[in-house]
Amino acid sequence: MNFDLIEQKYQKDIDAVIDYENDIYNHLFADEFSEILKLSDAIKQSGYRSPSDEVLELILIDVPLKLFDVAERLNQLELTLQVLKLELKEKKIQLKHCNDVQDLNSTETSDYITSKTIEDELMICVYTKLIERVNSQVSYSKELIMSAKKLWDRRKEAESAMPVSPVDPTSVPYDPTESRKRPVYGSTDTV
Repeated sequence: MNFDLIEQKYQKDIDAVIDYENDIYNHLFADEFSEILKLSDAIKQSGYRSPSDEVLELILIDVPLKLFDVAERLNQLELTLQVLKLELKEKKIQLKHCNDVQDLNSTETSDYITSKTIEDELMICVYTKLIERVNSQVSYSKELIMSAKKLWDRRKEAESAMPVSPVDPTSVPYDPTESRKRPVYGSTDTV
């Protein structure tokens, strides 16, 4: 079986479906996820260990806000998908009781209904894959937030472990003639 030949046969349809899904994605989600991807790239470029505080703050503050917007749009997509599924069920029921299928056996009836609903099934497939794509990127964004939080916490722990900044030895007054000996408390010796 030559799969390349089969794919080439349907390439125009495949490209049309992919373009349609990408158009929906670009309209609803591209802005938010492109900004998240830029922040992710900033962490990668820093070598994962030392991204700037500014990048970490943007991830910890802006990404959750963007994910809230994404969740709202994702809910709309999921609602659209449910409506498409219900409409498809209704269409199948109507086709099953249509006059055209009264004289057909069950296999022919099934084939007839499938031929009349193929575009609806394809639309459901597009929305299902789009929702999976967005959910995948939401998961990645959540992982990015958790990684940024770990880096932020480690950095803050290191700062709190050494709350006093290093002392510049030149700023400490030093008199070499001054005696370093101190009297022991309770003794009568003087220096």
